[in-house]
Amino acid sequence: MRLFPEISIISPGGPNEVDLSFKFIMSDTSPKYLRLRKTGEPIFNQNEKLELPGFWNHLKEGSSNNILLSTGYGLKLAFDLVKTNKYQNYHILSCPIWGNKYKQFQYQQLSNYNKIITVEDHLLSGGFGSWMRESIIDKENNIILGHAYIDDDIIGKVGTEEYLLKFMTINE
Repeated sequence: MRLFPEISIISPGGPNEVDLSFKFIMSDTSPKYLRLRKTGEPIFNQNEKLELPGFWNHLKEGSSNNILLSTGYGLKLAFDLVKTNKYQNYHILSCPIWGNKYKQFQYQQLSNYNKIITVEDHLLSGGFGSWMRESIIDKENNIILGHAYIDDDIIGKVGTEEYLLKFMTINE
């Protein structure tokens, strides 16, 4: 899905981002893929507007020059990670609207930080993290880009969301 050149992938991380994303959906004529959860997500993004598609929303200040960058339910997972000692000083940013046509905006944003860990409830292959890596593959940089994602070991397994999220992997 994410390889189609004109498609916008819309994966809001909570109710407020859903509302703001629908404003984009109604105002933009390009094709879109919308990835939603059912209900019950907390509100992490108190902003009145989203950044432009492909740009990041700063949601939590950190004291380091490292970030957790999420899309969709990854936002809740990022907020869970900053409760741990290892990630407590990280900023949290979200990118609810992304896709192939927005790759050009990623390098400039990434270059503001030392270490970026993408966070998603998806396999790494074909997901947000691999899209981000593709966005900078031909750029000279010293950026440390890691990923928090669901490991391929999940393939063929069935279970509750809680069970399946036990297959989360973080590589830095």
